[in-house]
Order: sequence, then structure tokens, then C-alpha cells
Amino acid sequence: MFRGLNRILFATFVLILIAFMIIRSLRSNGIPVDGAGNLIYQRFDVRNRLLNISKSENRIQIFKPDIPVEAYNFNLGWIQSNSNGKPNLKSATLRKVYKSPQTFGMEYVHHKTCAIVGNSGILLHSACGKEIDNHEFVFRANMAPIKKFISDVGKHTDIMTINYQVMNYMIGNFTSATHDAIRWRKEYEARLKFLDSSILWYFKSAAHLDSVHKLASIVRTELALPLRFAFSPHGMGNPTKRIWNVTIPTSGLILYTFATAMCNQITLYGFYPFSEDESHRQIYNHYYENEVIDFQTDTIHEYVKEYRLLEVLNKIGAIRLVTTPCR
Repeated sequence: MFRGLNRILFATFVLILIAFMIIRSLRSNGIPVDGAGNLIYQRFDVRNRLLNISKSENRIQIFKPDIPVEAYNFNLGWIQSNSNGKPNLKSATLRKVYKSPQTFGMEYVHHKTCAIVGNSGILLHSACGKEIDNHEFVFRANMAPIKKFISDVGKHTDIMTINYQVMNYMIGNFTSATHDAIRWRKEYEARLKFLDSSILWYFKSAAHLDSVHKLASIVRTELALPLRFAFSPHGMGNPTKRIWNVTIPTSGLILYTFATAMCNQITLYGFYPFSEDESHRQIYNHYYENEVIDFQTDTIHEYVKEYRLLEVLNKIGAIRLVTTPCR
């Protein structure tokens, strides 16, 4: 009897020791763990925390397709403006977002399977295109090219995000007559046409909504393309930062955080911040560029830390993280 009890006590001690070592390892990698030693990233906890931090109407607003671009209203009825018409970001009323007849949110949208397609070179020669296209809803990031890489990245696109740098670069090329600008104008026009009537979403702060308006005017009026435009009245950066404890979250982490509110099963492709895979194959920064960078020395984003977070989520079954060929 006592021998059996001793075995139970010894086994319990070993389990506690292993748990302690795992917790210490996770914390040393910047992965938050609560006082009871449980990962805060359980399957539905991210979604609940997002819903508590940010209301659905604050996360995304999509302009209705029948609203002309010249009538787009980013400020009035949304956030208090200064006398110059620019958003007053210091105003307390920024926290309150009102319903607008021009836009709609995604609070009632729900999908069984969603794919988030990152831009890492790990996707090159992956043959993941068909698998990606089989998802009910597909997110992509930062106007990455699709047409020449369909076998690896698919073509199904519901939401394409755009950041401030890419947006201003596009506007500059569409409004300049230099040889280089004309070349890039053709490239981006082709990418925009391929997106058809997908949603182009600027999910950062309200500080640059004037640029969103400029790009929308170019795309929907000058090019007469059916793309729909969306913005985030409060931006998705801060909610993502608070949930994951990262300094400046990447577009991919923001997309995953947003997707938890509308997707049952989330699969991530093209998330891999290393210059070599497990087989020592060279991995480019982006699947569409022959450039290799050292992610660990990046001074803006915490790529490796985010990847470790995704690995944990993958291990507990909250997401499926794909980093090998889909054949």
C-alpha cells in the first residue's frame, strides 16, 4: 500500500517538475502564462479577450459597394474631428463609434474554416494553393502578388490588408509620371484587378484615413475596379498588442487575432521568420522576392517571438500552422 502511495507521490512530483520547466521555458520566450500555470491561449480565450477589448464595429467597417467614393465619410458620425477635418485622436469620443448608413461590419459573419496567408518564402514550391482555396474565408496581407504563384498560394481572397507604407507607395506610383512609377503602376493595377471585388482593408489607426480615401478614389473611380474598401475606426494594432504582449504586432498576428472572432478553425500559411527550413533550404523573406534577411535583427517587429507564440497555439490545437509542403 505504502509502496503504491510512494509511486503516486513520485509521479506527481515528476509531473509538477515537468510543468514548472515548461512554464519557465515559455516565460523565457516571452509567452504569457497565468498564475495557475495554464496557457492563456486556450482555443476560445483569444476570441473572448478580443471581444472584451474591442467591439465589432470598432474592428472593421466596410463601405457598401453602392456608396460613391466622393461620399465616403470617415470622420463625421464616427469620431470627433478637429477644425481642419482631421481625426482628433486625443479626443475621448474616439472611443465611441457610431453606426453609419454607409458601412457595415462583420459582427454576424461566421465561418467554419479560415486561412490566413502570410508572405514568407516558405510558401514557394509548397503546392498549398488548392488547400488554401478550399477554405471558406481567406485573408491575405499587404497587397502581395497572387497570379504568378497560384499553385503555391492559391487565388481565393476575401480580405486583403494594406499597411501605410504600401498604401502610400501605391498612391505615389499612381500619381507620378516617372519611368519607375509607371512600371509599378502597371504591376499594382494588375494585382488590384486580380482581387476583383474582394475587400481591401486598412486596419491601422485613424491617423491615415485620408490616404485610404485617396487610394479608394484611384481604384474605384479612375480604374473603375469593383474592390470594396474597409477601415478600422480604432485600429486593430492596440487590441492585438494587449492580447499578445508584443511591441508592434505584424500584419499576420493582427489578422489572426481578428479572425478568432469569426472563424472556428484557422490555418496559417506563409508564417516562417527564418532564412533556412529544417532541410537547410534557403528561404526568402517573401515568396515573390529573392531577398534574404535576418529576422532576429529586425528593429520593428518581433518576428521570432510571434512565431514561438504560433507554435504554442499550434501545439494546443488552437490553430494549424503549415510550414511544410501540402503535397
